[in-house]
Amino acid sequence: MKRITVAVVTYNSSKTIIETLESVKRQTYANIELIISDDHSLDNTLEIIHEWVTHNKDRFVRIELLSSDINRGIVPNRNKCIGAAQGEWIKFVDGDDMLTTNSIESYQRVMDDSVHFIMGDFIELNEKEETKEYLIDTNFFQLDASEQLVLQQQKARILWPGVIHRRETLIRLDGLDERFPMLDDFPFFIKALKAGYKFNGVNAFVFIYRVHSGSAQRSEKFHLSHVNYVNQILVPEYKKEKKYIDYWHDKLWSEKELAKLNNKPAKSALIYLLMLISDPKEWYYIIRNKIYRPVVFKWRELKK
Repeated sequence: MKRITVAVVTYNSSKTIIETLESVKRQTYANIELIISDDHSLDNTLEIIHEWVTHNKDRFVRIELLSSDINRGIVPNRNKCIGAAQGEWIKFVDGDDMLTTNSIESYQRVMDDSVHFIMGDFIELNEKEETKEYLIDTNFFQLDASEQLVLQQQKARILWPGVIHRRETLIRLDGLDERFPMLDDFPFFIKALKAGYKFNGVNAFVFIYRVHSGSAQRSEKFHLSHVNYVNQILVPEYKKEKKYIDYWHDKLWSEKELAKLNNKPAKSALIYLLMLISDPKEWYYIIRNKIYRPVVFKWRELKK
């Protein structure tokens, strides 16, 4: 039986961390090591974790607690877990998310020596306790890495909450890119696909992903990591590949967002005006989001 690492990363997670840890404890799969890494929480997250571990340490083959004296971000926190892990596979869980009871067992069914990453179905849970299901695209996961790369660049089909990673492959790829400390998913998936590692899928619900106002993905730091990734990675790539429409749009968009983040609203407004004058991709998004989609959604409601 393979040893699997569940790596729980936390930051100010006191309200939800017990639910997260209990979901790991309830796994039907036995051979699990638990790593918990806290990114300098300012609340009592660490105290709650220590008490829970004291009462539940016998459930796991190994437990390791990690902490930081400064807040470094999601990506460095995950990389710290990769360095500490001893399992063959790593499943990351944030301190406000949960595993389904048979999560690890479901992944284990499709693990073999040729598989490096596996994505399963997951459920999104909002603050009103409303749920939304994300089902894997089975056809996508039958493609090779080069075909997956093309489609992933067009629209994200590989989504972080559903993925488990082979530890050896994470190390071979030098882990996650710490230049973008809050952006763990898209840059890594593109890097892995470009290196020839395809992603496999499993048709089972493996994860419950909580969305709320305090989510990292809604923070200014996350947005800055996203903007910097576009500006530093995608814009030069589009220029090199002579994808001039994509290059021009992303160059202007990232500069506009950087101006906004740097409290330069006048500069941001001027750049957006330039986008309206010269950027066909921006007009595509305006027409799609402001005209086409509202009309289609309204039409569907009327037909019910």
